[in-house]
Amino acid sequence: MIRLFTIGFIFLALSAFGADKDAERLARLHELFPNVPANQIILNNGQGKIDIDPDHRVSYFIYSKTPDSPMMLIPMSTVRFDSTFVPLGEGNQNVEAYLKAHELSTNPDVIEVPIPQGSVMRTPLKEFLIKVYESRFANSPTITVFRGAEKPGERAKWEARGSFPRGATYWTPDANYAWRYGRRMEDFLSTLAKEESPMFRYEIPKDEFFDLVRRDKIVLGFELPQRVHANFPSYGKAIDHLLGGDYLGDPEFGIELEVRVEKWTKDRFLNYYRGSVTIREMVEARRHQLQEGYARLMAQDPSRKAALVQERDKRLARVGAEGELLEAARDNDRSRIESARARLPSGRAEILNNDFMSVDALCEGALSDANSQQ
Repeated sequence: MIRLFTIGFIFLALSAFGADKDAERLARLHELFPNVPANQIILNNGQGKIDIDPDHRVSYFIYSKTPDSPMMLIPMSTVRFDSTFVPLGEGNQNVEAYLKAHELSTNPDVIEVPIPQGSVMRTPLKEFLIKVYESRFANSPTITVFRGAEKPGERAKWEARGSFPRGATYWTPDANYAWRYGRRMEDFLSTLAKEESPMFRYEIPKDEFFDLVRRDKIVLGFELPQRVHANFPSYGKAIDHLLGGDYLGDPEFGIELEVRVEKWTKDRFLNYYRGSVTIREMVEARRHQLQEGYARLMAQDPSRKAALVQERDKRLARVGAEGELLEAARDNDRSRIESARARLPSGRAEILNNDFMSVDALCEGALSDANSQQ
C-alpha cells in the first residue's frame, strides 16, 4: 500500500520501491526548475506533475517507466496554444507574437532526466512524437485517428461529406479518448447499439500525415482531461473520475496523445472519414488499454501487482459482457439480450458509462424493438 505524505505541499509516495527514488527525482526537479514553488510539484512513485507557469497552463507530466528508469518530463496542453487560447486584448490576432512574448511553444522539449545524476537529454516534442507515431503505425499504410462528437448532429455532417463540421479541431490516435467526448451525447448508447456511434474514425495516408505534421498543418501533443488536472492535488496522481482508479490514458505514457488540425487542413478530413467506431472496435480498444495500461502500472510499482491484476481482470470481464450486450441489442436478439443482461458483472460501467441512459433503459428499448419485429 502506498502512503502519501505532504511535505511543503509536495506529495511523496512512500513504498518499498519509491521512497528513495522519489527523493532523488525531487532533487533533480529542483535543479532543473529552481524557481518553481513546492506546491506546484506533485510526485508519486516516479509519476506526477509539475506546473511551471499555471497562468499560461505550462506543465509537465512526470513519467518513469520503472522504479529505476530515468524520469521523463512530458509537456502537456501545448496543442491548445492557438487563437482560442490567446486572451482578448493581448494580441489575439497574432498568436505567434503572443506565444513568443510569454515564452510559450507548441514544440517544447521532452526532457529525460537520469536518476540520481547524469546529463539531461532534450528532444523537441514534434520530433519525439513523430517517432512514436512512426513506431506504432510501422506496419500500416495509414495513420488512424479518432474523434468524439462535441455537438449533436455531427455524424450526419461527416456522412454527408459536404461542409466541415463547425468547431471540430481535435483528434486522437486512441478510440478510448474519443469515447470520453462521444459519451457526452444524449443519444450515445442508442446510437452505439445501432453501429452509428458519435465516435468517428479517420484514415490518413502515412506520408501525407507526416508531411502535414512537419509543415505544422497538424500539431501533435499530449494532454489530460481538465478534471484529471484538477484532481491531481487531492489524490497525488492522475485519477480517472469516470471509471475509477488510476488514469490509464495512453497505454505507454499514461496521458493522452492529441492531434490539432489547423483550419486550412480541415477539409481534407472529409475525405479521411471512415465512419463510426463500431461496437467491436470499441471493445477491442478498451481491452488493449486495460491490458497494456495495467502492465505499465505494474512495471512502475511492482508492489501493487496483485491488486492491479485483480482490478484489471474484473474490468476486462465487464468490457466483454458489455460488448455482448451491445451486439445483442444491435441484432434485436431477445434471448441474447436477456442472457447478456443477466450475466453482466456488477460494478462500474465501462463502455456503457454515460450520463443519459441506464443499462436497463438500453435493454428495455432493445427488447421493445425485438418484440416489434416478431
